Amino acid sequence: MAATRSISSHGMVSTRSHALSKAIHTSARSLTTDIPMKRRSRASSLHLSATATTPWWNTGAPRVVCRLYQPGRRGYATVVDEKEPGKTSFLAYPTHANPTAHEIFHLPRAASQSQIKSRYYELVRLHHPDSHHSRAHLSPDQAQSQFASITAAYDYLRGVSSSHLPNAKRYGYEPGQSNFDPYLHELARRRRAQQASQAHRGQSGSSGSQDWGSWGGAGKERTVLALGVAALVLGLYPSFVLFPFQLKKTHNSAAKNLAQARKGAREMGEERRDGIRKRVQSMQQEKQ
Repeated sequence: MAATRSISSHGMVSTRSHALSKAIHTSARSLTTDIPMKRRSRASSLHLSATATTPWWNTGAPRVVCRLYQPGRRGYATVVDEKEPGKTSFLAYPTHANPTAHEIFHLPRAASQSQIKSRYYELVRLHHPDSHHSRAHLSPDQAQSQFASITAAYDYLRGVSSSHLPNAKRYGYEPGQSNFDPYLHELARRRRAQQASQAHRGQSGSSGSQDWGSWGGAGKERTVLALGVAALVLGLYPSFVLFPFQLKKTHNSAAKNLAQARKGAREMGEERRDGIRKRVQSMQQEKQ
């Protein structure tokens, strides 16, 4: 009887253990835990890579998928950003040939320097050759070419280079270069900013406002240029006109005074000679 009870109790324990293991197995399958059992050599070690995603039944904790190390797989954790597809499509590199700097940056022509700098950081995080997007969707050569175009466009927009194309002429920003002209750099930057502002006003307004804006910018430049030329002429007029006239007048006056002095000295010398002659004659007459 006791043996029968022990056998029945042992069977119940086995049944419960089997049910418990089945429940654990079912829970593990519901948690989408995929652990492929693959025998490895004793010398090889077990490497686990974790991929964090958010499950549909839990909006707080991420879902962790553990996998054994396999040849050809990357041996580091990868975080999948759900916002990356939308951001990638928004900041995608233009597909048409020869895009402009503003088209590469997806910014209007009247964008400020702070907006350009912020957008450059976003493009670098997305299009850098070592980024996840570039490694997954682009070849190494294509990634390098696009990143070089982005860098050249940034240099052009901030006024460092003369063109948005790679290998363009730079305005002396390289270390060790002695031909940097800050005035030329500032004039080029202001000219590009003025052209961008005029283009923005022309796009947002009518043709009349566009003509008025372009005339205003060109009219200001012409006015400043005319005033500069007038000031230069007025400053150089005394040196080229009045000074030679005054010099000639002074020379004539000095020559006249010199002639008068010579004439006076000649007359005085003649008078003295006449006086001496008369005195000699009188002395001779007294002796006789």
